[in-house]
Amino acid sequence: MYMFNVVSHYRHIMNSKILIIGIAILVIGTALYMIALTQLPEYETLFGSLARALDSDVQQKYDLLKLFQVIGPVAGVAGFIISIAGLVSSPKDN
Repeated sequence: MYMFNVVSHYRHIMNSKILIIGIAILVIGTALYMIALTQLPEYETLFGSLARALDSDVQQKYDLLKLFQVIGPVAGVAGFIISIAGLVSSPKDN
């Protein structure tokens, strides 16, 4: 009986970790998207386009922000799905 309680407790801890990891990925994905959303408009103006054409560092930062704009929502959805999996698979307390 003691072994069953240890295994049950271990599963509960693992499911909690899955939930926490999912939430962390969701938050990171949202943060990446928000960073891109706030900073990209300044690079997409006429002066921003000119700066990107003349300076490779500015172009690299623009490319990184465009990557954040794509990766952020993908990570957010993945984190949401992992969080739901952690909630659904967590054992019910009686």
